[in-house]
Amino acid sequence: IPCYIFIPYDIESAKNILYEGYSIDSTNVMINYYIANLENQLKNYEVSITETHHKNKIDSPSGTAIKMAEIICESKNIKLGNIKSSDCPIKIESHRVDSEVGTHEVIFKNELNELKLTHKAYSRSIFAKGALDTSLWLVSQSPGLYHFNDFMDATHE
Repeated sequence: IPCYIFIPYDIESAKNILYEGYSIDSTNVMINYYIANLENQLKNYEVSITETHHKNKIDSPSGTAIKMAEIICESKNIKLGNIKSSDCPIKIESHRVDSEVGTHEVIFKNELNELKLTHKAYSRSIFAKGALDTSLWLVSQSPGLYHFNDFMDATHE
């Protein structure tokens, strides 16, 4: 899973470190709140993930899609296993399209209906904004190792 680690150029003077796989508020809300809670409410539903990114994105599926699948598996108390295997409990479908910035869709489906939860980024500037917002927050914190959830908890109370 790709991650961001914000540290100063001189590692010896590092006061704070933030470790995270994504730095977009709305994606974190989707992953950490809605997906896990929906999975708990929709236990008899089959869950799959579709993700679409620009044609030059190398990782497939994306780290965000894998993180979503991990959260779902945690809520089901099962192991994700090999995401490329047909035995994987969460099917992830990846698409690479010309200039698509990024779309992730989690689909809960049973024989009667389906529910889709979608996050679509319209501009890559959202990634820079997330990095800047967390960096500005991080420099005001006491020395330590932080996770993006710490930022979310502190700034979205």
